Amino acid sequence: MKSTLSPNAKQFTIRNILKPRNENRVICNYHENSDLIFNVRCQLESKDLWSKFNRYGTEMIITKTGRRMFPAIRLKLCGLSKKQRYIVALDIVPVDNKRYRYAYHRSSWLVAGKADPSTDYRIHFHPDGPLLGEQIENHILSFEKLKLTNNELDTHGHIILNSMHRYQPRIYVILVDDSVKFPIKDINALQYKTFVFKETVFTAVTAYQNQLITKLKIDCNPFAKGFRDSVRMTDTASNLKKSYAKKELMVSSTSAFNQHGPFSFGKRPGGVAFLSECFNKRRGIFTNY
Repeated sequence: MKSTLSPNAKQFTIRNILKPRNENRVICNYHENSDLIFNVRCQLESKDLWSKFNRYGTEMIITKTGRRMFPAIRLKLCGLSKKQRYIVALDIVPVDNKRYRYAYHRSSWLVAGKADPSTDYRIHFHPDGPLLGEQIENHILSFEKLKLTNNELDTHGHIILNSMHRYQPRIYVILVDDSVKFPIKDINALQYKTFVFKETVFTAVTAYQNQLITKLKIDCNPFAKGFRDSVRMTDTASNLKKSYAKKELMVSSTSAFNQHGPFSFGKRPGGVAFLSECFNKRRGIFTNY
């Protein structure tokens, strides 16, 4: 049956589409007088973490084999009909038709030209669906297994993106029944509700550009333990090297002082100057004479 929008639905959809781009948006596609989708609400978990990354311009690594997103998109849904079945899906679409580059001297992203040709569109269905509404409401849905790739020949179902382009993830809550055939090829023939969160906008990169983003990833990602250990080991090695060099200098200064003695001024030119130099070296003070 062809999907038609009720008058309320049309007002609701237009009102949200006309919102500024940096606001969260909700778009609906459902049959007339259907409360099974209209009342659904979605909350982005770890919103504070997403906002922290968004403040500096979130970056997501893409690789040939696929890389997971961090932060991952985690959702809490409510307002679903307890006995109806739903599927939650996600796609990632370009924010605009531009390509970007990172200016290190300005620590900001700049437009570098028009966008590259669009990649193969894919939608990722949550592997736990379809589920009853009461089952979904009792859990937090996570898309942590979703992977991003720049391999246009990918056969593993990863989301294909272009590097140096900005993207916006979109969440779909889809109402399904026994007549729906899987896999779903066209969600527009079904009733669904779309949620867009401004905090989840990101730039796809093959290597992190902003050092602040790199630091946030290392500090906040529980799977970045190896990077944190590496940084600690580097700092520890540097401190040990400085400590060792200081001890070597103190030993050398003490040896020279003992060799000449405080009253052996005639054994080396400079006399008093040499004695002062020894004292200064022992205290770690470097003075040119």
